[in-house]
Amino acid sequence: MNDPMLIAVIIALVKIVDLVIQTLLKKLFPGGGWSDKEKFVAMAQLRRLYDMHNITDGDGTPIWYVPQALADNQQELVKTVSDIVHTQMLQTTAMERCAVILDRIDQRHV
Repeated sequence: MNDPMLIAVIIALVKIVDLVIQTLLKKLFPGGGWSDKEKFVAMAQLRRLYDMHNITDGDGTPIWYVPQALADNQQELVKTVSDIVHTQMLQTTAMERCAVILDRIDQRHV
């Protein structure tokens, strides 16, 4: 990265991108663009997003990255929980039927 020509090209590209962004902002906001406060808030939000995506665990893996094995386990867990809920709903229905039957028996003996 010590090549002066490469550094000059990179600086030129950055200036071109900056010029394009400024031109777009002038077209999007013909009244003068964003206020200094809006720019500060936008930059702070971008910085937080950048910082959040650069946090890594002890192995250097980004913390927001979900490995495929974990994603598969999560899908299995969701299916298991769904099965449990379905079973509980069936049990609740059976208990409600039992309650109706017991109420009928009670009403006959009264």
